[in-house]
Amino acid sequence: MRFNYKHPLKPLANEIDYTVAMILLTPVIAGASIGIIIYAYLPKPVITALLLILIIGAAIKSWFKGMQVHRKEQLEYESERPLTIQDKLRES
Repeated sequence: MRFNYKHPLKPLANEIDYTVAMILLTPVIAGASIGIIIYAYLPKPVITALLLILIIGAAIKSWFKGMQVHRKEQLEYESERPLTIQDKLRES
């Protein structure tokens, strides 16, 4: 992503990269088209099961990403905070 590029006329605004939006739009349209076709032919319980699998997979992926970010932030926090008496006793 191009978050570092500033808008030429607005110094406080970021420049929008429309090529990224166009690249991401193609799979979204293709997925919607395939989903419409599949929806017409599959029974409701199968569609429900597929959506449930999708949601569970997304939740698991979000959980692991959240834990990864949490660990990183904890390490940053622990390296920034001053040593306490208990920390000094552990070191000796």
